[in-house]
Amino acid sequence: MKLVMISKELQKKSYYQYFNNPELEEISDQEIKQLIGKPQEAEGLSFKKRSILQNQDFEDEPSGYYLLEDGGILFSCTTEVPNLTGDMMDWWFLWHQFDALRYALWNPEDHKGIRIIPENLKRFTNEKLPYNQRLWGTNSYPFESMNGEDGGEEIEIKFVNPETVGYDNSKIGSTACQSIVVAPGLQEQNGYQVPIFMTETLRQGPQGGNVWVARWWLGCGVAEDGSDVIIDLPNREKIAQKAAILVVHSRKEMQHLNKILPKLYSDYHEGALNHD
Repeated sequence: MKLVMISKELQKKSYYQYFNNPELEEISDQEIKQLIGKPQEAEGLSFKKRSILQNQDFEDEPSGYYLLEDGGILFSCTTEVPNLTGDMMDWWFLWHQFDALRYALWNPEDHKGIRIIPENLKRFTNEKLPYNQRLWGTNSYPFESMNGEDGGEEIEIKFVNPETVGYDNSKIGSTACQSIVVAPGLQEQNGYQVPIFMTETLRQGPQGGNVWVARWWLGCGVAEDGSDVIIDLPNREKIAQKAAILVVHSRKEMQHLNKILPKLYSDYHEGALNHD
């Protein structure tokens, strides 16, 4: 495994001790084939029904990708994270954005850089707001690869207030929705900008331990008037096969975060977010 490069300056940070320690667990070829070798045959969660992700009676579907009846594509990944809590996740989504090393701790093979803009810094450090609300209305600019390949790309992630795009904020903090992160955006497909909608939640799984539920709907979004937009994508099986590595990426980084975050949170959450 080829790890991302960490500058000598960042290696002086106290949390450098957590870089690939414990080691990142690779996803086997067999598991990759199970996850994204072909479309899942079960019915995937439609974009219009996304709010049930917050419900106690939500029934998970197998991780993988789905060609939905309405024309969109669903990428689904649920990962067991019994060591994580909602408070940890709310803190982490802010803390990891302050420098490239913090971001690399999450996935030392693929997370190659991140930049923070002044507007975000001001909101992230606003102690009048709870951690989860500090994320709303901010943009993240990570540079990453998907599964160990050379190079990568910078992407823009726009985090929003969940209730503005179809969720119920009164359910945040319940066992079924201990933490939630929502980010609608655009992705280039064959020269066109196509809507993509991300929702990730921490909830109690059917066996009692916590799970990280990540869903991305490609070809789906929310218009300015609040209505749902769903595009019947052409050549969507080809598009889905190309983009499905996202499921593998999510599985890898959430398994690793389950190992490293409890100690990181214990060591650093009581200090200022921008403190080394």
